[in-house]
Amino acid sequence: MHAFWNSLISHASNKSLFTMALHVCSAVLAVPMLWVVGWPSDASYPHLLASILLHGLYIYVLTKVYTHSAFGSAYIVMRGMAPLFVMLISLLALGESFDTRALAGLLCLSLGILFLLRTYATPQAQLFATLKGSHLQFALLNAVVIAAYTVVDGAGARLSGNPMAYVLASAVFEPILVYLLAYRQQTRALWQFSKHNAGLIVLGSSISITGYSMVLWAMTVSPIALVSALRETSVVFAMLISIFWFKEGRFAPAAISSLLVLVGVYFLKA
Repeated sequence: MHAFWNSLISHASNKSLFTMALHVCSAVLAVPMLWVVGWPSDASYPHLLASILLHGLYIYVLTKVYTHSAFGSAYIVMRGMAPLFVMLISLLALGESFDTRALAGLLCLSLGILFLLRTYATPQAQLFATLKGSHLQFALLNAVVIAAYTVVDGAGARLSGNPMAYVLASAVFEPILVYLLAYRQQTRALWQFSKHNAGLIVLGSSISITGYSMVLWAMTVSPIALVSALRETSVVFAMLISIFWFKEGRFAPAAISSLLVLVGVYFLKA
């Protein structure tokens, strides 16, 4: 789900407008759903506020990454580094502990994800040939943002008593700040773009809400860092999308990366 959602953004004619349209649509879809599932517990409100701010930052940085970088390489850096940052934050802020097998699985999975970068370089090229300078910095920054909102949302979902309500409440408010700061002068363009791409926008928004609700529910019953790492198995699908749809990358290194990811998943589930 997550890889497909991001691939929709990458393939859009205007990635910035498409990203914002997805989140605005998510907010619209979330409002009536909140009437059905109810609001999260008051105890989760501080986390919800932090989540809204972090997701707003994520939306903004994401548009910068995908506007200036190849989809596959930027996605891999963000998703490969995020589990490592989540593990560090979980250890320091939440006091979560991990046994040797879990640590080995998490490290192996992240290594496998990052090794996918080899699919975007010729044998003679630099590893980061398609992701240089400030573009790499944006991808790494978003990895930190992803890790921060993952830990905040995991803790908030545990306090909310209703992970679905927590996701929906966050979805309602998270586009507001980004719109006011970066899109207020593009209202007409955003509306026109949304009308011409309504089907894909609704599909992407629905997938985003459903997928993230499943992730946060899992974080209420399992360590946040381990769920975050398993979530990143989506890069296998992102790899296939990039190679066979966007014609980016080589298959041989991707096969090695997939094997490392599968080994990591095995250790995490063992």
